[in-house]
Amino acid sequence: MSFITLVITLSIFSCAPLNGVFAGEEEIDVEIHRLSERLLVLTDSSPMKLNVTAIASEAGIVVVDTTDSTEKAQKIREIIEREFDRSDFAYVINTHHHGDHWFGNPVFSDATIIAHDAALETIRRIAIRNARNEQASQELTEIKKILPTTTFSDRLSINLGDMTLNLYYYGQADTTSSIVLHVPEEKLFCAGDLYWPGGAFSNFDDGLSLNVPKWIEVLNVVLVDENSIENVVCGHKSIWPRRHLELRRDYIVDLWNKVKAAKAEGLTLEEVKARFPSEKFSYLDELQFDERLREMEISEEMAAEYSFSRRHIRNVEAFWRRLQ
Repeated sequence: MSFITLVITLSIFSCAPLNGVFAGEEEIDVEIHRLSERLLVLTDSSPMKLNVTAIASEAGIVVVDTTDSTEKAQKIREIIEREFDRSDFAYVINTHHHGDHWFGNPVFSDATIIAHDAALETIRRIAIRNARNEQASQELTEIKKILPTTTFSDRLSINLGDMTLNLYYYGQADTTSSIVLHVPEEKLFCAGDLYWPGGAFSNFDDGLSLNVPKWIEVLNVVLVDENSIENVVCGHKSIWPRRHLELRRDYIVDLWNKVKAAKAEGLTLEEVKARFPSEKFSYLDELQFDERLREMEISEEMAAEYSFSRRHIRNVEAFWRRLQ
């Protein structure tokens, strides 16, 4: 992966003390990753390390996620306009309904805002709740500027003239409304919060009714062409090479097939966990999950909690529940 990184310092006021973002004036450094002439990724320096992706197409600029505040989104919009020397914003994609990915929507009210069907009502509910909170920022009362204006249930493709936006629903994943974006012409895959920074693996144990075959289906579709993905942009911090996504897909397929076969064989859950420990998936050592966790300067207890061996056991349990 080759790109140019610039750092710009923004002085902003974060109004909404939500999702780990606290009110108060703060200096925000924004890293600008120029992945191609038509593709930017902007990463803020807050603890959330929020990524905003901007794509310059013939039909207009596409923005993926809008950060956790309108002030930050406004500054990021200005950077995008300057970098691309244009201001025709066509689409905003909200990858899911967590507020740190759509609070900046009002800044892009001139664009069509796209999300999954399941995100619309949740975003509306959160926006109304915040508007009723006297501590909420004034712009949250302007509900129409926040809500997605176009939604879809499974897949949506948009022809932008020189490129195509392919949106896919992941089924139950990080949220009930998680979608991914694939732009083959730019070899770009935006994963939202399906994969977390610091090497942490997919979280299958959050109590949602996972649709594992759906995960596999979408990953097989976007990875079918060896030249269709070069950069995997996560919702926070990370920009990965294609190989990282392939290894995660291989693990999901491998584990799913092993758990299904063991269940058909009549094994108990404890027997399955004993038969398929994390060491059986040593091909994932290349991703250095635990090493990257330590780089995040978290406590030893948290590092152990999020270690691959612990996460793997939870994944086995989650896959087992899905088969019940």
